[in-house]
Amino acid sequence: PLHPSFPERGTRKVTVRAPGGTLRLLISGTDVGLVGSAGAFRLMDLLNAEYIGRSGNTVTARFIGMDVDYARRRKLPIIQWVTPDAIPTKVLRPARGLDMAVDVGMSERHVADLRQSDVVQFVRYGFVKARAVSAASAEFTYVHD
Repeated sequence: PLHPSFPERGTRKVTVRAPGGTLRLLISGTDVGLVGSAGAFRLMDLLNAEYIGRSGNTVTARFIGMDVDYARRRKLPIIQWVTPDAIPTKVLRPARGLDMAVDVGMSERHVADLRQSDVVQFVRYGFVKARAVSAASAEFTYVHD
């Protein structure tokens, strides 16, 4: 669901493809280090994987199942991911005094459907308000946790 407390708000569907049995996804640089130290991990709302190795910022892992209870029982780290067609994204947030900081990352492609001033939740980040969105890039303003 889009919101666990309000299932009537609908759901989102993200299609992933694994041509030749290889699934390519993007994760944060911080999580690249985490999956290596954890050994096994869960890709949020998708699957469980076992870390095999790393070359630069590329992680290789092996599919080990779909069962979310398996991940919970073993307390696997849950890794947020996006597909390779994700949209480059900036979030402006308050820094010190009147200064603003800019956080950069990637967003799911469906953010291009948002309208200016729409408020959405970025998992592990907080709520943000759309400033400018297109199929090529997105910019948001941080609202609150």
